[in-house]
Amino acid sequence: NYGDIPFILSIEGDIGGNIPSGISFDPHQSIIEAVVPFGFNQEGYPINGINVNGSPMITDLYGNSFPQIFFNADSIVYGKWISGFDVLGFPVHINSKVSTSVAAGDIDRDNDKELIFGSENGDLYVLNKDGSEFMMFSQADQIVSYPVLYDFEQSNELEILFITKNDSTSSVHVIDILGEYLNGFPMMIEGNLSNGAAITDFDLDGLADIIVVSLDGALYAIQDDGSIRPGFPIVLPSNVNTP
Repeated sequence: NYGDIPFILSIEGDIGGNIPSGISFDPHQSIIEAVVPFGFNQEGYPINGINVNGSPMITDLYGNSFPQIFFNADSIVYGKWISGFDVLGFPVHINSKVSTSVAAGDIDRDNDKELIFGSENGDLYVLNKDGSEFMMFSQADQIVSYPVLYDFEQSNELEILFITKNDSTSSVHVIDILGEYLNGFPMMIEGNLSNGAAITDFDLDGLADIIVVSLDGALYAIQDDGSIRPGFPIVLPSNVNTP
C-alpha cells in the first residue's frame, strides 16, 4: 500500500471539420477509464519468452557508464541496458547450454570487466565487454554453479575458480588469465559438490582458503596449493546447500 499519490491528468479534445461560427454545443459528459502504470517495472521490461537460468548479474562492464544486466537462457547469454536495449555484441550464442550463472571482473587490468561463465560440455568462456571472445578454456566435465574470481597468487591479477562434476566426482579448478592451472589444481573430491565455492583466509596468512560443501553434508576447506586443510572435511548432520 503506497497511500495516496497525487498526480495531474490532463485530457484535451478537438472537434474536426468545418464548424460554422456561432454554433454552441451542450456540455457532454463521459466516463473514461485511465490506466496509470505504477510499480517497479522499468521501460522495456519485463522481457518475455525466455527461461532464465541461474542468477542475473548487474554490473558495469565498461567501468564508466550505467550498469548493465547479464543473464543466460539455454545456450544464450544476454546483456541488457536500461529500457531493455541490447548491450553491444549481445546476445551471445554458444554451442552448448550455459550451466552456470555469470560472473564479471577485470582479469586483464584494462579497466574494463570481462564476463565469465561455464557450459554443460565443459567449456569456460571469458568474454570482452563487446561480447567477443577473450578466452575459452576446455575440459571434460560439466561446469556448475558459478565461477569465482580471486587473486590467489597475490599478483594483482584475478584467477578463475570453477567447479565441475560428473556422475561420481567433483573437481575444483583454478586457472590464470593464460588458461594455465595453478599448482595443485584441479583437485578432485568424491561425490557431488552442492554449489559453488566461498573464499576466505582462515589463519590470516594472506593466502586463500576455498570452502566447498558436498550433497552428503561434508564441508571442505582447500588451501591455495590444492591440499585439504588439517581437520577437514567436517561431516555435518544435514545437507548444506551453499557455503
